[in-house]
Amino acid sequence: MIPSAERTAGYLLLVAVFALHAVVLMQQPVVGTAENGDFWRVTKPAGIVSLEKYETVDHKYVSQFYGVSAAHLSSGFSSAAVIAAGAKWLGGGAERLDIRQVGAAYLLLFAAAFALALWAGVPPLLCGLLAWAGLDVSYSLYFNSFFADGAALLGFLAIALALLAWPADFRHTPHRYRYGALLVLAALIAGLSKNLYMLTPLLVAATLVAWPSRAWWARLRGESALLAALMLAGGLGTWHFTYGSGYRFPDINNHHTVFRGLATVADPAQVLAELGVDPQYVGFAGKAFFDLTKEEKAASTAALRDVSRTQIALGYLRDPRRIVRAVAPIMEPMRDITTADPNFDERSRPPAKYSGWWQFARLRGALFPLAVSMLLVGGAALLHAAWTRTWRAEHTALTFLLLNAVTLVVASILGDGFFGLRRHTMGTRFCLDLALALILYEAYRLLRRRTDAARD
Repeated sequence: MIPSAERTAGYLLLVAVFALHAVVLMQQPVVGTAENGDFWRVTKPAGIVSLEKYETVDHKYVSQFYGVSAAHLSSGFSSAAVIAAGAKWLGGGAERLDIRQVGAAYLLLFAAAFALALWAGVPPLLCGLLAWAGLDVSYSLYFNSFFADGAALLGFLAIALALLAWPADFRHTPHRYRYGALLVLAALIAGLSKNLYMLTPLLVAATLVAWPSRAWWARLRGESALLAALMLAGGLGTWHFTYGSGYRFPDINNHHTVFRGLATVADPAQVLAELGVDPQYVGFAGKAFFDLTKEEKAASTAALRDVSRTQIALGYLRDPRRIVRAVAPIMEPMRDITTADPNFDERSRPPAKYSGWWQFARLRGALFPLAVSMLLVGGAALLHAAWTRTWRAEHTALTFLLLNAVTLVVASILGDGFFGLRRHTMGTRFCLDLALALILYEAYRLLRRRTDAARD
């Protein structure tokens, strides 16, 4: 039984978080995240046209208004493009789209996810803590932009909320089809946002399969249709961003994976020899693809055409010291509490970042050692619950968040090396913040139970 004071505090925190971010995202002059050259991946299929020259806002300022045209979602489809196209309806048929319409669309979708979670029985205080963590301005400012990551974050949060509400006996739950459909939908939103997140539905399936239980086999049979749907969703996303119309950039990614990745944690000549690449290209090590001349780009593309991600992964595993050296560039972005690009549309001021003292991300950023300690405690709690067969829905949600955080780091390095890590690890930071919020709530609940027991 949840105490009424706790329930009230949870609802107040939830309302306060959404009210704060509604004020931030709807304010004038607008705030959001500046264009970095990737917006076209979402705007083109969504039928949205930039009204400013890229050179004007490139990594500097937020554009408030965009032109509107017919959507072509079948070409370059993504869940982010669907949300952006839907945001046009919030303008009431206006000929221009205000970027705040996109932010409003995301806020409404996040609110719907929490409303469903409350309906399904997730404690209000836990929802409030998750909202505080998940709607941190280091993430919500991306809603006022056309970065595809916003859709992925929505999917991750919805998955976590669905798993928190997951029934102990799925087979005999009256609303099991609704639970299953919402979980698959959330996984699809994340998996179809961009290629970095395409494996998300498979991770959800793996999390459910790994649920420790004495009736594990019976539970697996009861969820077989759901698991099949999640695997199909994962296969669909993988196909879409590998062979379908989903945007992908193999030449750029291959270069960064080798020359801004593996070749920076080991002797470049040795790495190229292991990969079967001509050592004459050793001079590319450490250089971004965008800094190469036209001829050098063509040479890099030709040299790496036959290099596979399996070879890259084995290259790291061949020498554990390479993995250790890869940790250093990962740790720095883990402390970030702002977006990767500037947040203001005030051309009279230098490009700047938006932040606030109230940010949940400061627990992870400013108090990073404490945050790591809490995550280790959470991991230990998962092992204890698995060993004692006291596994609950909260453990499943935490498992997904931690597994997804690690997977995204690996996918970032194998997909694009150490290039753009601050942006590519956004999903990792998001999942870790949600995990911290969940651990805080579980610690509070344990303390409350012990206090109640002592009184009795």
